[in-house]
Amino acid sequence: MGPLRVTLDGTEHIAQIAGEFEVTIRPVFTPTPGSNLQLDPAADDIVVRRRTASVTLAGTPANGVSYVVGDQFKARLQQAIRAAIKSRLVMHRG
Repeated sequence: MGPLRVTLDGTEHIAQIAGEFEVTIRPVFTPTPGSNLQLDPAADDIVVRRRTASVTLAGTPANGVSYVVGDQFKARLQQAIRAAIKSRLVMHRG
């Protein structure tokens, strides 16, 4: 995946990570002017179902590794995906 900046206890760390994410989105679309459909699921319709992540950069602090592979990062990732869809940064064109 690449580098990820993590700020813990006021200190920024760069963690090199590798991983896979499986996100499910209930396919809810609303029509837009013209022939396009807009992906428009509710927040609860967007779920990170499966995630594997590992830190590949030696010297990453233990609390940084714990954050990246833990549930807190998964929750933040899910929030970011929901926000990207709601703000139309991720769209479907029909």
